[in-house]
Amino acid sequence: EDIINHVLNLYRQQNYVYTLSPPALRGDSVDQFLFESKRGFCEHYAGSFALLMRAAGIPSRIVTGYQGGEYNQLGNYLIIRQSDAHAWTEVWIKERGWIRIDPTAAVSPDRIEQGLDQALPDEFTSFRIGNKNPLFGNLLYSWDRLQHQWNEWVLNYDQRKQSDFLRSLEIGINDWGDMIFALVLMLLALAGFYWALGWYRSRPGKPEKFEQYFNQLLKKLARLELEKKPAEDSRAFLSRAIASNRVQPPKLERIINLYNSIKYGPDRSNQLALQQLKLLVIRFKV
Repeated sequence: EDIINHVLNLYRQQNYVYTLSPPALRGDSVDQFLFESKRGFCEHYAGSFALLMRAAGIPSRIVTGYQGGEYNQLGNYLIIRQSDAHAWTEVWIKERGWIRIDPTAAVSPDRIEQGLDQALPDEFTSFRIGNKNPLFGNLLYSWDRLQHQWNEWVLNYDQRKQSDFLRSLEIGINDWGDMIFALVLMLLALAGFYWALGWYRSRPGKPEKFEQYFNQLLKKLARLELEKKPAEDSRAFLSRAIASNRVQPPKLERIINLYNSIKYGPDRSNQLALQQLKLLVIRFKV
């Protein structure tokens, strides 16, 4: 542990600089970095630290990953960019195992605690959405959320996610057999729906009011065995009914004349005429 602290103090006290634009290193690149340039980013510090630990007999390894990110509150997830990539080290200490040591923190604590754009404001152009105009930033957050959902539910949609989704519905679909049965059932239901829709659209429309009243009249006349033929005109039917001597001509003639005037007249929705036709049919006795 004393050796580890000694090397970390070396980085802190000897004017090492954290930068994304270090000078090119050739040959013994670690020696050049440690004793000449003293300028580099996380990989320089992690690599040189691991080499010094191994030279001192301490097992060490370099770990690479990501450190930092930006929280998208609209989608409740972290946006991790390539600019958040980071390298650090782990050392083996007896009776403690592998211990994480980040030598970059000894040179630039801001890189670890606040992120790359805060550690290098002059070198690093910020891609953080939160640093932009609030209105424009919310639009970018929304767009990133749409992209995230597309990646999550389309590009990365696999059998596991499908199974999890079906189980979340709690409808009893647990394997392929259940899924095939549900698919057949759904197809049958869909076919039944289209059949019902076709039947509903092709069914006869409801007769207009004056036709309903006229049909009531025909039912009364049917009791006298006076039935209107399908192709028979209402006036021809009136003449035949009068000739049968089974009805009172004036009343029947008045009803049929009013019916024809409503049916073939300019205004079928004449409420006064419809009401009058209704009363005449109701009062017509056979």
